[in-house]
Amino acid sequence: MSKPLLSIIMLSYNAELYLNEAIESVLNQDLNNYELIIIDDGSSDNSLNIIKSFNDKRIKIHQNETNQGIVYSRNKGIRLSSGKYIGMLDSDDIALPGKFRKQVEFLEEHPDFGMVGSWALLIDKNGKLLRKKWKLSGIPDKIPSIMLFKNYFVQSSVVFRRDVLPDYLYKTGYEIVEDYKLWMDILKKAKAWNLPEYLVKYRVHGKNMTITGEKIVKDNLVAVYKELIEELGIEPTEEEIKIHHIIREGLLIQDIKTFRKAKNWLIKLLYYNSVKKIYERRSFAEMLLNRWTKMVWLSRKSNPLVAVYFLNFSIIKEYLVSRIQRNYVGF
Repeated sequence: MSKPLLSIIMLSYNAELYLNEAIESVLNQDLNNYELIIIDDGSSDNSLNIIKSFNDKRIKIHQNETNQGIVYSRNKGIRLSSGKYIGMLDSDDIALPGKFRKQVEFLEEHPDFGMVGSWALLIDKNGKLLRKKWKLSGIPDKIPSIMLFKNYFVQSSVVFRRDVLPDYLYKTGYEIVEDYKLWMDILKKAKAWNLPEYLVKYRVHGKNMTITGEKIVKDNLVAVYKELIEELGIEPTEEEIKIHHIIREGLLIQDIKTFRKAKNWLIKLLYYNSVKKIYERRSFAEMLLNRWTKMVWLSRKSNPLVAVYFLNFSIIKEYLVSRIQRNYVGF
């Protein structure tokens, strides 16, 4: 029997409310050369019976006797898979028609890309569309810079090449943000992009995050971008990590002292990147400028003096110079 072109990995843990719709959204795809590997992670509800109710040879069911968690189960699914490409779809999300065909075609036509995601529609627990959407429209050259502050890919939207995966796959110790860590590792080997169309519905409901989960997310996010910062040659202090997190989260800054720290931190990132050349210069300067602009805009009413800091900021000069060089000198 020939290997499938695509392996789709779906995790299930007490997902009986949404499983049926998620599985059907895969089976209704117009790409036929795939396998759907479903890992039931020790569910105590009716999830396993729902999975077994589908009579389709493309579905391969594997059960963990006890709940092992996301990282273990995702890695188990990948190790059991055999496709050239691997796609992820969480058991409460929905793949829209044509999703996997379009992504596989893109990767087949663009061998320099290791991963491709898409934009995402957001739905509530009842499947109703929310007003907010994730339109992730950054161009490929800018995405590595953006990822220093933001995870730019939706887990259920991505398809990636097997041969760009690190040996450890999803890394233990980065639970809940394990995808962010993996995407950054893939970007070190190949390009990545989001197709400019909505190909997945991402479900937002009360089970997405708990208070405990939020603490784990913050701690593990810090671990991810601390690692990225260290790659620039910086050993960040606790205060610098705190400032980085404030900038990343877009938190309101009300005092000039914190603005000054944020300004100095962005300048430091800019300088070290000019030395290490980890990120493309223009894209990196533009990303930092965008972050600074958002901070100023958010805080403009609480502290009008922030405009002074905005107009006297070296990243603006760096960005404008790079634009001039690009337009007139072919830089």
